[in-house]
Amino acid sequence: GGGAVYGTAAWPLAPGSPAGWYLYSNGLRACRGGGAIHLLAGGNVLLDGTLKANAQPGAQDYGGTGASGGAILLVGRRLTGSGLLQANGSLNRGRTNADGGGGRIAIWVGMPLQTAETRVASGYYSGVFVEDYPHFGGDMQALRASEAADDGTIEVYAISGSLIMLR
Repeated sequence: GGGAVYGTAAWPLAPGSPAGWYLYSNGLRACRGGGAIHLLAGGNVLLDGTLKANAQPGAQDYGGTGASGGAILLVGRRLTGSGLLQANGSLNRGRTNADGGGGRIAIWVGMPLQTAETRVASGYYSGVFVEDYPHFGGDMQALRASEAADDGTIEVYAISGSLIMLR
């Protein structure tokens, strides 16, 4: 079977899991899971480029499994732009049917930088799921490598509670 998705959709801090190991005559080989990107901004985030936390693809004759996608946590007042966020799992191209699951992407808007830093340090999170976020015109992907694995998650949240700003 394929890789199951793990971790918290709202607060993805962990990188993706590596592939299973397979012994070749010249040693053990496994493809790497996706990394973890934590971008905490004190203001607006304009993303016109690419942020990738994809798993490394398996070698053609690899006999292990695919690796899972990583994590992208992006926190700022607002996310705009037309860029790409990716946390895709990798396909095993060898003899087994254990492809990597998708990673996790969470965007938090309206959260002050100090609050974000405190929450990352403590692992605490609470917020309101945003059904439709119109400000970002780019693309987000957290795809599984095949039907044998689970899709990742892509979610946008706003900080919960009251926020009063005095100037």
